[in-house]
Amino acid sequence: MRIPLDLGNVQLIASDGITASLHRDSRRLDGENALRMDVSYGGSGYASVRVPVAITLPPNYRLSVAVSGELPENTLEVKFVDPTQDFVWWINRPHFAFTPKWQNVVGKKRHFWYAWGPNREPLTDIAFIELTVTASSGGKGSVYFAGLDFEEIPLDRDYDGTPVVTASSNSKNAANVLTSASAHWHSAKAQKQECTIDFGQSREFGGLVIDWGADYALDYSVQTKQSNGKWHTVDTVNSGKPGRQYHYLPETDSSAVRIKMKRSSQSHGYSIKHIEVMPLTFGATVNEFMRHVAADSPVGHNPRYMQRLQSFWTVVGVSGGTNEAIINEEGMVEIGRQTPSIEPFLFADGKLLGWNEGTHEQHLEDGYLPVPHVVRTHESLKLEVAALAHGEQTNSCLYVRYLVTNTAAERKIGKLYLTLRPLQVNPPWQFLNIPGGFSPVKSLSGDNNGAVLNEAAISIKSLTPADAFGATSFSQGDAIDFISAGQLPKSSAVHDENGLASAVFAYDFDLAPGATKVVDIAAPWFEDANSPDAAIVSFDEAHEKVVSFWRRKLDAIQVDIPAAQDLLDTMKAQVAYILINRNQKAIQPGSRCYRRTWIRDGSLTSTALLQNGCIDEVRDFIKWFSPFQYPSGKVPCCVDKRGSDPTPEHDSHGEYIYLVAEYYRYTADIKLVRELFPHVLGATKYIDSLRQQRRTDEYQSPDKKHLFGLMPESISHEGYSAKPMHSYWDDIFTHKGLVDAVFIAELFPDDPEVAKEIAGLQNMRDEFHADFIASIKATMLRHNITYIPGCADLGDFDATSTTIGLDPDDLLLELPVEVRATFDKYWEFFQQRRDGGKEWYDYTPYEWRNVGAFLRLGEVERAHEAMEFFMSHRRPAGWKHWCEVVYKNRDNPGFIGDAPHGWVASDYLRSMRNLLAYEAVDSLIVGAGIKPEWLELGVTFSSLQTHHGEISMIARNWVGDRIFYDLEGKLTKPVFLVLPGHVKSAVLNHQPLDVIDTPHGRGVLIKSLPATILASIR
Repeated sequence: MRIPLDLGNVQLIASDGITASLHRDSRRLDGENALRMDVSYGGSGYASVRVPVAITLPPNYRLSVAVSGELPENTLEVKFVDPTQDFVWWINRPHFAFTPKWQNVVGKKRHFWYAWGPNREPLTDIAFIELTVTASSGGKGSVYFAGLDFEEIPLDRDYDGTPVVTASSNSKNAANVLTSASAHWHSAKAQKQECTIDFGQSREFGGLVIDWGADYALDYSVQTKQSNGKWHTVDTVNSGKPGRQYHYLPETDSSAVRIKMKRSSQSHGYSIKHIEVMPLTFGATVNEFMRHVAADSPVGHNPRYMQRLQSFWTVVGVSGGTNEAIINEEGMVEIGRQTPSIEPFLFADGKLLGWNEGTHEQHLEDGYLPVPHVVRTHESLKLEVAALAHGEQTNSCLYVRYLVTNTAAERKIGKLYLTLRPLQVNPPWQFLNIPGGFSPVKSLSGDNNGAVLNEAAISIKSLTPADAFGATSFSQGDAIDFISAGQLPKSSAVHDENGLASAVFAYDFDLAPGATKVVDIAAPWFEDANSPDAAIVSFDEAHEKVVSFWRRKLDAIQVDIPAAQDLLDTMKAQVAYILINRNQKAIQPGSRCYRRTWIRDGSLTSTALLQNGCIDEVRDFIKWFSPFQYPSGKVPCCVDKRGSDPTPEHDSHGEYIYLVAEYYRYTADIKLVRELFPHVLGATKYIDSLRQQRRTDEYQSPDKKHLFGLMPESISHEGYSAKPMHSYWDDIFTHKGLVDAVFIAELFPDDPEVAKEIAGLQNMRDEFHADFIASIKATMLRHNITYIPGCADLGDFDATSTTIGLDPDDLLLELPVEVRATFDKYWEFFQQRRDGGKEWYDYTPYEWRNVGAFLRLGEVERAHEAMEFFMSHRRPAGWKHWCEVVYKNRDNPGFIGDAPHGWVASDYLRSMRNLLAYEAVDSLIVGAGIKPEWLELGVTFSSLQTHHGEISMIARNWVGDRIFYDLEGKLTKPVFLVLPGHVKSAVLNHQPLDVIDTPHGRGVLIKSLPATILASIR
């Protein structure tokens, strides 16, 4: 069925910031004029042609559309939309290369998969087909669509025909290539020969595996027969290897396949033992193809993820650098973003030793510096890998050191192999933003001093000259095939059109007992090779400067708890990871999947940085982000290299205002805040336009009154991406933003431009405050629940999101009974999960926010029990960070977001800060989370920054049954010092103090500093 693409029956849809138009074009396909979409991307977003249809989907079908264009590489999406427009299934083609030549995009039922909607039930009826181009590179240009066809096709079924095998000579044994018969086919002639498999009907398959005999083909091609009877070459091998050859033939549909042999290895003809026609799954993706290939190799010859086992990693980079490496827990290093990796192997006593033959331990240098180490221990050899990055943000360089140590009592002779392979450390199941797994290497050349990949786009320097180097294409054999036999490829330069080239550096060692071989390499990330900063130094020089920089930066965090050193090391490491994950001034949650800037993450992460003395980085972030605000005052939820993301997440406006106010509270930088006031005011006006949409008479009706005055529906912090909801996350940040907008405006009472806005801002704040509280109560009544829900529509439970109503906003303190019920319910769930009463699969460590919530509710024991649980899920523990997703089964091959994840890091940092001090309206609460046993060795912090000023404290058990506290600082509010529960009395500067019970805990109120307190348990 041809579906017309006429201007009169289609609709153009474009997101904010995107300029697009539709035209009938003179370009034709099969006599049909094309539909042209002109588009200009001002940022991230999409432009879509919506085509109305009325189709009941049959059991199997095929949709095809011809696409051409003059547009940079972007994402092409073909969507099915149901009549409610709530459900969408799609084909998603990231990095689609638009060309002037028509490309036929074909999708069968199995190719369409769930995009979003309230549930994942397959669609039955569709009302629209959407042809969408979503910005990945952006740019401007034209896209042409023609020949939109939909047809019912027979159900997919396994091939049940009887193939016929023929050959250009000696055909009598040709049929044996499809069986396990010992009498395999051998040609009668040495020149060009053919072997053809005729399926007798159309057959779908994903690849071929050919097992060659002793007389294998050096050069040959694989061809398939097209529907017009012509043969089409689908793969070519030049200078092939003996044994097994694999052919990646995705989505092949053909009635016959032919092997055309051109050059024999021994000029004695050709011998084929077996040909296996592989199912579609074999060639579903390059990653699946490589996983099938890896299955024929010993475990450990390929990355751990080839075994469908998780392998965790950490980031390596400079603060704010434009590129980062990642290293996994087995010592494999991805040398840059979405690049091939270097993987180490040892060869000794005739054996190749990979990750599967050793045990591994991971740690950070000095326990907290962002210089990760992996130590692999074998029976008589130890391999240690250390990675670091040095240089400027746009001209930095990765350095990796390999240490091979002989742990045996006798001499050891062998080789260290460093393989370069087209595989990322980032596993294939890491699908978001950057696909993991395969990373193509089409060209590779090198020598003992280094290598260049992909036409010198990537380079590696062997600072320790190798003893040998070799490169190979996939058809010649992977690098691992050579080194497993103690050999090297013979070529120094190769080209592989399929992107599967690999190489290896070999370093000989001859080690006496206890001796160590040192090998250093470097991979530059120079954006300006002519810059004085673009210089490669020795590993030792880089190491000295990197360690010095990070010690200065992180040791400025002056907190000392000897009894909880792991907590402090983890705290310092989180600050480093956040700074490394940045892209120059842009705060980003990660270096791979989340290499984008969310104001949500950025605002809360900025608070964590401010609390830990990183003022400049936050100031730079605010100044960088502010210009992305839309003219309407809308604050984009997310920004990346494409610009502002138009996705509506209505928390963003309040988060931006909060960020500006938070920066002032820690810095008193009145000048910058005054410069930013127009942005703040614009955000409040946009907030007002949104809330007024829910303040109409429609929302006074009984079925909608609980929504009165709220922010409209959104996908809010991605928690409601299946279907937008009235999310209280949005409303809490809206409330906090309006409160802070008034706070900012009142900083400038003598500025007439600002003063005229104060009354309106105060009214908006108070009105929204009343509407919000009323909505929570009405929603709880409507859903008959006792807890504060995540959204008004569902009445769902989401305590981790609700925490922000306590910190950074304190709105929910007005609902003490409801708040207590909410976190009691969370605690019940937490205990069941931790203690085995509730089966669980995964969780996100954003739950660290509940630690801060418990502290603010006076539930110190709960806070520490939760901390102990979350600390046990650092993966790996030695690198002291969290992924975005934690699975109960550590090996589970599932999406984990980024590692480390910067927003999780900020939740940890803010919770740790709450242990020491947090702000209440009328005082600074100090020591609420200090465990009594920590006082045996003492607890110290210096120049801790708070909203109320700066404070320092020394606390320790003194003599007998007394605890000594010494507090100094400059504060604008009194201090409430929380004491251990068994304390009976306290003395301030030799004067008795009342020990009182408060919602924050049991303690004493101190109205001025300095102060020395002696607390006694008697």
